[in-house]
Amino acid sequence: MDKMTVLGYVFGLGLFFMGMQEGGTTKLFLNGHALILVLGGTVAAAMISNSFKTTVLALKAIRIIFFPKRLLPAEATIQIMVDLAEKARREGVAALPEEAKRYNDPFLQNGIQLVADGLPSHTVEEVMAEDVHHIRNRHRAISDFYRVAGVYGPMFGLLGTLIGIVQVLSHLSDPSRVGPAMAVAITTAFYGIFLANFICLPIANKLKIRSEEELALKELIMLGVIAIESGDLPMLVRKKISTYLSYSAKGGKNTKGRP
Repeated sequence: MDKMTVLGYVFGLGLFFMGMQEGGTTKLFLNGHALILVLGGTVAAAMISNSFKTTVLALKAIRIIFFPKRLLPAEATIQIMVDLAEKARREGVAALPEEAKRYNDPFLQNGIQLVADGLPSHTVEEVMAEDVHHIRNRHRAISDFYRVAGVYGPMFGLLGTLIGIVQVLSHLSDPSRVGPAMAVAITTAFYGIFLANFICLPIANKLKIRSEEELALKELIMLGVIAIESGDLPMLVRKKISTYLSYSAKGGKNTKGRP
């Protein structure tokens, strides 16, 4: 479980409830009509803006916020590639696919299989880089779902405010109906801002961070696989990956979709 996500939401919600309890006004912020308008409108607009597949993946991705994939540390990944390079020198690349099955990583297994099949390094690189490209695009589409929702939320809050104001103006002669209409007008604005800045945008940013972490490891694996295909010594494999890792940590950019 991601403790920072849980801690952030608990801390934030606690502050909100403390603020709403000032003067005993907590119940005034609970308005079903306003919530349906903002939440329903935001979700509907986000669905319209995305494909069915992206919408389903985005809803499933909420679990990643609290229970992220368990990724190997960079040093552990480097050691795996060095071990595979040593085995390739001792027993040949044909022995690597069976060894790669020890690691629950389809990306690594596919890359090693390409090497064992005797494909040239440029083909291995192209195939693996294309996989990384598709993964990056899929992750970006999912995070953009919540980023777009974060834009729509305040807009539907404003829409609800306008609806509430219209109702207020149409019932000025009946004071008993002005209060509920004004409540919708105010609470929808609150819900829109809350939904965008406390839920949608933080989720989008967290998904972006998770994606960058996962893709960084895949690029390390890709570099290691290409080095193994080239017949590099284990020591050189470690050196190449470590150098790339150091370069990436300093903000180096990848211009060809490869390390």
